[in-house]
Amino acid sequence: MFRWLGKQSYRYRWWVVACWLSLFLVALPALPRVSGALEVGGFSSPHTEAARARDLLAREIPEYSPTSLIVLFSHPTLRPEDPEFIAQAHRALSQLSTIPEVDGISWFDQNPGQIAPDGSLAYALVRIDLPPEESQRLKDDFERLIVPTELEVRLAGSPVFYADLETVTERDLRRAELIAFPFALGALVFVFGSLVAAGVPLAIGGVSVAIVLGLVYALTRVTGLSIFTLNVATLLGLGLAIDYSLFIVSRFREELQHGSVARAVEVTTATAGRAVFFSGLTVLIGLSGLGFFEFLFMRSVGIAGVLVVVVAVMAALTFLPAILGLLGHRINALTVLRRSAETGTFWIRVSNAVMAHPWRVAIPVIALLLVLGAPFLHVRLSSPDATILPTTTPSRQAFERFRAAFGDGAISPIIVAVESERPVNDPQTIAALYDLARRIAADPRVTRISSILTIDPRISLGQYQLLYAEPSLIRDPVIASVYRQLAGQHVAAIYVYTDALPASDEAKALLQTIRAMNPGSGLRMLVDGGTAEIVDVVDLMYSE
Repeated sequence: MFRWLGKQSYRYRWWVVACWLSLFLVALPALPRVSGALEVGGFSSPHTEAARARDLLAREIPEYSPTSLIVLFSHPTLRPEDPEFIAQAHRALSQLSTIPEVDGISWFDQNPGQIAPDGSLAYALVRIDLPPEESQRLKDDFERLIVPTELEVRLAGSPVFYADLETVTERDLRRAELIAFPFALGALVFVFGSLVAAGVPLAIGGVSVAIVLGLVYALTRVTGLSIFTLNVATLLGLGLAIDYSLFIVSRFREELQHGSVARAVEVTTATAGRAVFFSGLTVLIGLSGLGFFEFLFMRSVGIAGVLVVVVAVMAALTFLPAILGLLGHRINALTVLRRSAETGTFWIRVSNAVMAHPWRVAIPVIALLLVLGAPFLHVRLSSPDATILPTTTPSRQAFERFRAAFGDGAISPIIVAVESERPVNDPQTIAALYDLARRIAADPRVTRISSILTIDPRISLGQYQLLYAEPSLIRDPVIASVYRQLAGQHVAAIYVYTDALPASDEAKALLQTIRAMNPGSGLRMLVDGGTAEIVDVVDLMYSE
């Protein structure tokens, strides 16, 4: 079959090259649009406890929003309690209500917990009625509509994090390509000694990557794909195409010394082409397994990997033989390095030495591989957060400023969704929620609690029961706002803050402690938040 494929590729070489170049030209217009069609995120699943808690809160609490933009305010002389500071902050965000997806704003002058303990910083929470992964498309609107004032304003949270993640991914990809191409060209020139022979694998790689990206763009019209598809399609596509082309061009140059161009193409495809096919098949089987994962980012990597392998193998078995048939002996043109006969014998001597002493080679090589792989035993899988971004990124700088002022865990609290058989404002439910909040707050790892029953430590349980007997009659605007944001007809939310980062062992241990609690009679509890999502995603990943 492979010999026949080589013969046909040579016989119809002009048609084969024309078909591949046509595919390349068709894919070109899609290249600038690919990144915009891909989705950031993709690290969650609707079947985890965290996702169920999030859905419950969004469904039952009128003013609960799944996503928030954190707007940090600071001033060299004014303090958050000063009327002028408050007035300028309100003026800065006065235009954000024109964005349809903005549900409202939670202000620091209504919640003292949003003011840093040292008074250097305060923040407002802009509630957004969009999933975190989709909120990044609003970043430009936020930046455009914030009114300039004397206050320093920084933005953190999902909208700016995911927008910066997309920007950094594209930028790093371009940088990787700029570095990879010259290094690959240098390595190929060193191997082949000819600019033409070195340029052919790069050309095959470039065409293959463009076609894969075109296919990825087409797939985004029917299914969601992660932004990380770009990395896989570009770097893996370039690597495989060059690797496979290296085998085939090397064999073609050898066969060219013993016969005609047509025979060289035929024998090369029958030998090196066969090896490329089964190598690609092995990689394809491995990558296709990722397509069965529930998470979008892993499924996307699997889909992109399959496309890359298929295109790279097809290009190596058809496009490359056709090009070699057109070039013929000109494959050795533009020689810049003369290869001596000793070059080939060196590798023969190395392989003979390995085969003569297999154990002497195998034992140290295996030991070296074990040493290199040992750190993976301590790997800690997690979902991405702002710490993966460069320190020069605006959202990373805002995140670090927030951490320094409020603690490591303040930006991503543990969120306890409590569902009651009775209405939330029922005295028995209020008593059970009050007890649960106190038990959670008693844990020394907890720095503070935010709920409808922890608004003011001076308010007793009995007073809360009287206060919430008829929520629509609550006169205090701050308490009324807190109730609308944290309680519904049968569901209430408890925000648990800690000084630990969401991915830390301390935060995970606290999460397990909370999940193990008995919420009380007539109550059912689900837990969401950054730590919960990390734990649930990793557990589900290993279970799959």
